[in-house]
Amino acid sequence: MECPRCKRDLQDRADCPDCGWTWQFTEDDRDSPLPGADAPSLEHKIVEVPGSAPGVDVYAQEVTGSSDSELTPEPNRNTAKVDVKRSTVRDIHVHVGHSNEPKESHSLYNDTYELLPHCSDPIEIIRNDLDPYLREMKNGRRLLLIACANADLAFDAAKALVDRVGINDQKRKRGFDIEEGFQPDESSTLEHLLPDNGDRDQRKPVAVVVYSLSRPGEAFVRYLLRNKISRERLEMKSVSLLFIVKPTFLEGLTSEGALPKASGCRISYLRYLLRSHAGALKAGGVDWDVLERRIRAQSEKGLWDREEARLCGEVKQHLDQGTLVSEVEDREKRPRRPPIRPEVAFKDDQQIQKTVLFVATYFTSVTPAEFCSVTPAEFCELVAALLPDRDISADVRSVDASASERGLFGPRPAIELWREYQDSFISEHLRETPAESDITLVVDFVGTDDRALMRRYLDSFRQNYVKDQFTTLLHKGFLFHRSQRVTGKMIALAARYSDQYQDEFGREWLVDLIKGLHDRVNSDARAPESSGVFCLLDRVPFNRRGWGYSRVAELLRELMRSSQTADMVNRCLSDLMRLGRHEAVLNVIKRLRFASEREFDVLYWLKQLLERGTESIRQQAFNYLNGTVLQSDGKIQKTLDRLTAWLPDPDPQRQGYPKSASFALLVLIGAAFQAVDRFNEQEAMAPNESSFLDISAEKSQRTKEIERLVKWLRHPAISAAILEAESFKWITFSENSPGEKKRLRLIGALLADWAVLLPKDNEPRADEVEKNSHSRSDQVLPAIIKELVKDMNFDETREIISFLEQSNREVLRLLTKRDPKEQAHAQVEKERDRLSANWRAVARMIQSIRNAIQQLAFANN
Repeated sequence: MECPRCKRDLQDRADCPDCGWTWQFTEDDRDSPLPGADAPSLEHKIVEVPGSAPGVDVYAQEVTGSSDSELTPEPNRNTAKVDVKRSTVRDIHVHVGHSNEPKESHSLYNDTYELLPHCSDPIEIIRNDLDPYLREMKNGRRLLLIACANADLAFDAAKALVDRVGINDQKRKRGFDIEEGFQPDESSTLEHLLPDNGDRDQRKPVAVVVYSLSRPGEAFVRYLLRNKISRERLEMKSVSLLFIVKPTFLEGLTSEGALPKASGCRISYLRYLLRSHAGALKAGGVDWDVLERRIRAQSEKGLWDREEARLCGEVKQHLDQGTLVSEVEDREKRPRRPPIRPEVAFKDDQQIQKTVLFVATYFTSVTPAEFCSVTPAEFCELVAALLPDRDISADVRSVDASASERGLFGPRPAIELWREYQDSFISEHLRETPAESDITLVVDFVGTDDRALMRRYLDSFRQNYVKDQFTTLLHKGFLFHRSQRVTGKMIALAARYSDQYQDEFGREWLVDLIKGLHDRVNSDARAPESSGVFCLLDRVPFNRRGWGYSRVAELLRELMRSSQTADMVNRCLSDLMRLGRHEAVLNVIKRLRFASEREFDVLYWLKQLLERGTESIRQQAFNYLNGTVLQSDGKIQKTLDRLTAWLPDPDPQRQGYPKSASFALLVLIGAAFQAVDRFNEQEAMAPNESSFLDISAEKSQRTKEIERLVKWLRHPAISAAILEAESFKWITFSENSPGEKKRLRLIGALLADWAVLLPKDNEPRADEVEKNSHSRSDQVLPAIIKELVKDMNFDETREIISFLEQSNREVLRLLTKRDPKEQAHAQVEKERDRLSANWRAVARMIQSIRNAIQQLAFANN
């Protein structure tokens, strides 16, 4: 075959190195072989075309008897499609950081539930209050936080917004709950809320109402607010998330400046209650808004509870009885209940009363069952766990009599007296009241200021008693209690004593705690312990490992919040590394994922694990680094900059490089192929949002990123990185080659993918999405090529060009051969057009490499 322009003999080449002519694929060529090429013996085989639409196969031919033209085998069908990074040149399969084993998948329709349609609309009363947030959602707001003292009202408000935003298909209105035990591991929770790539309607609008009243729910909300890439994925998938949160959490985000404008909706439960009874109140001569102002003013004076959920619980009771107006008048005249006198209430000879007051003071917002369960077999309630195991006497006030009528009972076993007279012990100073968001009832003091007064007294005059009670609960397993309300308060006390009593609860105690947890969850023992730090962990019904490490991670987070104890976390992990407890360290840092960089340097500890861990630990640590820290991080460039420090300067005399250097280079490979994979899976970001190269940046920043990219690709440690990846089966080549040849082929494969991903502005993308073209995209690939070939020798550039030409010939064979039995199919033809566009992009890129070499040679001469 000769070039039709300059008549040079091209043999079986599809382009001319002299004049730049390239063979153009046309409609007439579909059923004819490549001009000048022999017609080898062919065996028909269905091969999945990279970048093809889900579920579409096209016919291709595999050349037999010729090793240099063998097609890449079919992808492993056990590997989830989203995990497979396939090169445009069809010679390399990349699964960086992923196993070929099947893994549990999460997606919107598998993990969420369909919201029931509204039968009535109680939210009509506050419809106008929701209008500003409805406009925000219609204008593209993807995250909205809704807070109310009554969570059911907040949920109804969220459903009303979803109904009014314009989503007509009920199946696309979803609900999801992030409960206390949710996701006690390191996996990304966002996958639960995104449509599957195989969903043909994945870009139709979806709204998910998420209950996130728990601490894991709040941590996830914080993560999304600071994570740019996750928010971009919501935009790409047309998913709107409406989070139901506590009012105090919303107020905290607002005061921290962490909440974007118009992203937080606060609904007044008191106003809703009064407006819903506006007619009856008006008939009684009172306007609801006037009454609201009076109640608010009385609450500030302490005449009502300052916590809105508890205030509204009382208001609702009086509204139902028709006595609210008279109650408001009476509270103005009624003498205030005297506050508790801690030194009188807390008597040394009254063991049960002391225990009740201690629990109510330090374990706020626990439920009656957690405070004083009536089921002795549970043995998980706080008061019973703290009572002495002996006979005592108790001074008990009769519930039905006045406070002056008391009786002395005993001596009898303390637990018996508690079970028999617990109503009397509780009613003297405590009550059951709605929790924040009105989800359940909790035990609290009667007086508004009683807890603060009692805590000040105990902290000042009964420090040893409080510490002894904490130690008792610790040894009875309450740090791993199955209620996060209980463990949260235990963690707060543990962090406090880690600062005050470091000889008892300092670094050594923390190291022993994590070592013990590691041994316990890895032991074969099935029978739960009756006592000990981990006895309640044994009663967790599933995933004891995740539950245990998540509690330890919460303790470490609490320690990191204080400057006095923050360093204890790093010193503890250093001791565990020195003791060879690498698996324990990995489990801990995985569950510190949502910690800010200021609090915890996860990259430092991952580097330690990659350099000092076993092969299994190294693989798991890199999976976490590549799949979670990097790909889910909103600051990709900053992370890549930090990983650059892992690479020692190239040294020809050096015998080897640290393991961490190899894994840092693998991060680059994974990030580069990830961009191509998203493009192929039809969920690609615009080129300027590529995870490894910011095309939209200014020229100086782009130049810096390109220089870093090329420096990494040319680093001597990349050969060791490829070997490491092959040992884990993260990268596979269709033929075995020396290490240096594989490095050059990998570079060639990346160049080919970028040639497809970064087209010129005046040429459509392979997927014909013109909106993804950017004015700076045509400057990037030539800059990469120029920087790359600058220090390459002739043999290296020749190997890359030869490899790309060979790969492109295989693509041509796929395009020009077809099965006679194949039926015409519009989708198949579209896929062939896409593959043709990919071929043209690679051909242009080959010519760009030749041009760059010629320009460099001319400049040197």
